Amino acid sequence: MAEKIKGYMTVKVEEASGKNKRDEYKWDGYDFEGFVKVEIRGGPRNVKVQSKAIKVEGSSIYWNEDLVLEVLEGATELRLILCRKKLPGSSQSSVIAACGIYMNDIMEAVPIDKYFELFKPGQGGDGGFIRVGMTYAAGPTPPVVANAEETQISESTATEIAKRLAEAQEEEEDEEDEGLGKKMIIVGGGIAVASLVGGVLVSLLRGKKRDR
Repeated sequence: MAEKIKGYMTVKVEEASGKNKRDEYKWDGYDFEGFVKVEIRGGPRNVKVQSKAIKVEGSSIYWNEDLVLEVLEGATELRLILCRKKLPGSSQSSVIAACGIYMNDIMEAVPIDKYFELFKPGQGGDGGFIRVGMTYAAGPTPPVVANAEETQISESTATEIAKRLAEAQEEEEDEEDEGLGKKMIIVGGGIAVASLVGGVLVSLLRGKKRDR
């Protein structure tokens, strides 16, 4: 299947809570660092990116971090996967809880700023809540975000940015040869690519806001 970029989804990972609707703590332990994997599935390939690992504070984790992913033609699901950072001597990180949303529902509802209920892998029990914001920008050009130096982008998004930077540099050199003024483009952002660890996909759009 030929790859076609429809646009870019910016997912602001804000916070997660280990408490469920009954105010019961559902994560295993309090002393760990957690991060969020975001994956858009469907189409010619899966698009993946992850947040920084942040230590639990009380019963919650706070990131306030933007993640940018390209939305390919045929994309069907967006997965939010809360993971525990791997411990010394461990070969991989572990999934704490996860949820999933149909891309069609997201596209109809953006911009979104909601709490989504998380579910534990395997048994599908309560896994707390996660708050994320989502915005969508149509077209082949990656969006400009306010905190670009802190933004994580997928590998192919970085490739697209590098391509556009190279094209801009060539244009700049051509202008210099013709005696025209210089053109400067500054792009910030880091690359974070991760493989998906198995988790539970639960399709829901209307996440219930947890009581604070």
